[in-house]
Amino acid sequence: MSVREIAPRIWAVGVNHPERKTFDALVPLPYGTSYNSYLVQGSEATALIDSVDPEKFGDLLGNLEEVGIPKLDYIVANHAEQDHSGSIPELLKRNTQAKVLTNQRCAAFLGDLLHIPAERIHVVKDEEEVDLGGKILKFIPAAWAHWPETMFTWEPSSRILFSCDFMGAHLPTAQSFSSEEPRTGSELRSYYATIMMPYARQISKHLDVFDKYSVALVAPSHGPMHDKPEEPLSLYRRWLGEELSKDVVVIYVSMHGSSEVLAHALVKKLSDLGVKVHLFNLCQDGLGEIAAALLESPTLICVSPVVLGGLHPVMIGALTTINLLKPPTKMVGCLLSYGWGPRGVEQVKALLGNLKADFLDPILVKGLPRLEDLAQLDGLVAQIKQACAAVSQ
Repeated sequence: MSVREIAPRIWAVGVNHPERKTFDALVPLPYGTSYNSYLVQGSEATALIDSVDPEKFGDLLGNLEEVGIPKLDYIVANHAEQDHSGSIPELLKRNTQAKVLTNQRCAAFLGDLLHIPAERIHVVKDEEEVDLGGKILKFIPAAWAHWPETMFTWEPSSRILFSCDFMGAHLPTAQSFSSEEPRTGSELRSYYATIMMPYARQISKHLDVFDKYSVALVAPSHGPMHDKPEEPLSLYRRWLGEELSKDVVVIYVSMHGSSEVLAHALVKKLSDLGVKVHLFNLCQDGLGEIAAALLESPTLICVSPVVLGGLHPVMIGALTTINLLKPPTKMVGCLLSYGWGPRGVEQVKALLGNLKADFLDPILVKGLPRLEDLAQLDGLVAQIKQACAAVSQ
């Protein structure tokens, strides 16, 4: 289906983009994504909540024509990023009397990013309401979910919270409910880990909206709509509460096999003791998978060769990104394979400066690991077991 009426005179008119491969030139999209847009028709005015990425503007127009609404009076911009607001300039050309409804900070962003004239924008205050005639839109500030200008839109008659990126997922399911989509849980987790996790402290404050309003449906800007809001709410509360498992995440890159030997030997020793390990080859596995694993794992182990006087550049890139995502990591360890210069330990610590983590004793191995080198892993395994036991108490 291309449109879906989700409440009386409220339609999901967003667009799927299953062929998109990455987001922000950073996050792999195994299933693609959607750009969710919602049409709200009152007796006096009609509003479109968020638009779509400019690449899919034609599809949005087709969906609006299918509903049969001849014109828009308002376009709500919950967020200025182009995948949400990129089609607003074209919509304004076709709806010459329409106004953009957004907050002061977002209005400035829209001017900078999309050159939308100030006279086409009506700036709303926090908690301000706009009456469309039987349909009321209330604008709720939601800073840092996930940009500083983000807001939610609340429609009380239907009890729908249009939540922007909050509780989104990268799935091409613009007209689906989460109860109809079995992939929702895993992709909600990946989305939270790559988009929301860096702003966890700020985002925790926005859970209060569920205490203040009786939300029947959460309508995000990506992925399925949540017809059982208690399910994503429970997950967000768990992640924000940093309820950690005893799992270990091991990331590695290997040039000639030595680092791979170390990584797999460590995984086997931990697994033999009943420790669940998530192993990732940085040359094969995606950021979303790694970030999702780090979301609830207290321990991160980095295994890298030394090259050009330091860590392998692929490892540097991964640690830089992990540092920006700010996972709730408590312990970090490193295993380094080198030829003539055992450097890199301090580099790991410097690259992960945002993490509130303790660093386990490093292991440095010259050349292809020997039996005595692999025996050193027993000490690291003991440290990890002890540290995980302390976290779980």
